[in-house]
Amino acid sequence: MIARLGQGWREAFSEPRTRRVLAEVIAVALVVGTALFLRAYRLDSLPAGLHGDEAVAGLEGQHILRDGWIGPYSPLARGQPAGPLYLVAPAIKALGNTAFATRLVPALMGTLTVLVLYFAIKSRFGRREGILAAVLLATMGWHLLLTRTGFPVGSWPLVTLLAAWALSEAIRRESIAWYAVAGALTAAGIYVYNAHYVVIGAFLLLLVGLLIARRYRPLGRDLLCVAAFACGLVLVALPMVGFAADGANGYFQHFRAESIASTPTWDKHDTPLAKTRLLATRYGDAWLQLTVSPKIDGVDGTGVTQILPLTLAGLAFAGAATGLRRRRNEPLIWIGLVIIAVAPAAAALSNEQGVARRTLEMTPCIAMFAALALAEFARFLERRGRRLAWRAGSAAVTTGVIVLCAWQGIVPYFTTFADSSAQRWVYAADFTAATRFMETLKPGDYVYLASDRQSINYESRQFLAPDVQGEDIGSRDPAQRFVYFPARGRPVFILLGRFRADLPQLELQHPGGKVLPGPAGTDGAAFIAYELPPNAALP
Repeated sequence: MIARLGQGWREAFSEPRTRRVLAEVIAVALVVGTALFLRAYRLDSLPAGLHGDEAVAGLEGQHILRDGWIGPYSPLARGQPAGPLYLVAPAIKALGNTAFATRLVPALMGTLTVLVLYFAIKSRFGRREGILAAVLLATMGWHLLLTRTGFPVGSWPLVTLLAAWALSEAIRRESIAWYAVAGALTAAGIYVYNAHYVVIGAFLLLLVGLLIARRYRPLGRDLLCVAAFACGLVLVALPMVGFAADGANGYFQHFRAESIASTPTWDKHDTPLAKTRLLATRYGDAWLQLTVSPKIDGVDGTGVTQILPLTLAGLAFAGAATGLRRRRNEPLIWIGLVIIAVAPAAAALSNEQGVARRTLEMTPCIAMFAALALAEFARFLERRGRRLAWRAGSAAVTTGVIVLCAWQGIVPYFTTFADSSAQRWVYAADFTAATRFMETLKPGDYVYLASDRQSINYESRQFLAPDVQGEDIGSRDPAQRFVYFPARGRPVFILLGRFRADLPQLELQHPGGKVLPGPAGTDGAAFIAYELPPNAALP
């Protein structure tokens, strides 16, 4: 019986189709495994600290664990959709108040995006294109960085990709049901990231263009399809619409604060034409920042390395041109083009920060078009002749380009970005190290924090060391800076930044304490702690 079973397996795997399927499964598993590894490796320590907005996700996760439903929107961090926060809650329950817990959900969503992209591209273009697109997204430094942070934006490309895939199926099949699904998935993005309105606008623009392109045909079914999309969109958006309609919730405060219309620059351009030119200039600047002139973003650290390398940008451009020439009737081509064209508008309409975040939804589209270019070039080489040399050349060129793109995405992140002092500053690495020290203090200890940037009430401290008691002393008069109050607990002074130089004064004023330098920072110890004895009293 065992021999017959073995013979059956050998016969099954001797068939070319079975071998192809097995090879495909192995290839996809390797790509997805690589994507997960790149997003999970050193996740608790790279980025080096814990940004306040990441800590907000953790605090809201705790809120959800305590109270359950907190609504569709969080007012913290200037306001953000609460959708990803409901996924952060179980991670915190399982892993505790750690940076790893806040970053795990974006890392998993980023990995899942790679897998979904493979299936989406394979369904429309083929296995080769699907695997190439998945590899390019898995190793794209831009996508990698923002899916290794605790910002909700890491889940945005996944939701946008699902909506784009559903819309392409709806257009291709002319199915009312698929249009309704596409509308629902499109609306789901408003529960993930504030800038998702640009995706909604892009899809509506595409549908209007579709109606215009069919203006000489009967419009009845087309109008029904668009109506189905609108119904799915409205039904899923209703909870957020209801929330926004209540002015007391302050839903629009985030948009007002981030809008270019709230800046003096906007007011200086006093005519519609001048404002249009300003927006066009900012749109072009967004592309420049993404490609050749990156600027370091003070919120997420993008710009320390190149966001979209020219190699990948050139491949995507070539793939878009190839798609328009050879696959102009494929809806996913047009959807991808519209997303890429409209995405920088969110950056143009906003303040100077956040270019990489507000355009992150187009990363799967860039990977798709780059994969189309690579696959088309490989087929061009293969068509030159049937000899093994041509096929080997095709494989070598494809592999070389993939390795180059992967190198440009992975190596700068784990070297240049990881070693950057700007990265440590953006993610408050020194303060996070001090906070982790605070967590080791005994009950009854009272912290006196001297810091230029963060307060003792900064969200990272609230999340990582919630039981610590203390106050800020950095803004005190220098003569009174190191005064303490024994009734509040054993004094523990923590000095960050320029206040580290005040250690001799502190030792002179309160002798007999214990100096505890923190781990290495960018310019010496990340912090200096000075613990007084338990019986310390005012001199």
